[in-house]
Amino acid sequence: QTCALPILSPGSHILVDHMDGLFDAMLRPAPGALPDLVNATQAVTRLLAHMLPAPVSSTTTQALQTFASAPGVLGNPNVFRDPAKLRQRLGMLIAAAAAAPEFQFRG
Repeated sequence: QTCALPILSPGSHILVDHMDGLFDAMLRPAPGALPDLVNATQAVTRLLAHMLPAPVSSTTTQALQTFASAPGVLGNPNVFRDPAKLRQRLGMLIAAAAAAPEFQFRG
């Protein structure tokens, strides 16, 4: 977790914040809408919609939900009131989704 912080910071320009970025898409129900992300289930649903091709297996969905619901990720409601922590925790969820079989390159 500690080594991920520099990569997930806004200054890294790796996972950027802007109106068409993945972080923004996860925070909002639709482009231009106000941010309304308040729980791990919303985060996983939005992540799956934007990052993984359909269909996603129930095993992957459940694994991501379990991971996201952990207190050290998005399971603590206070994280949604702290933009810096939320950014870091969403980054952890994005990294977990990138490890899913559905996201892996099959050339």
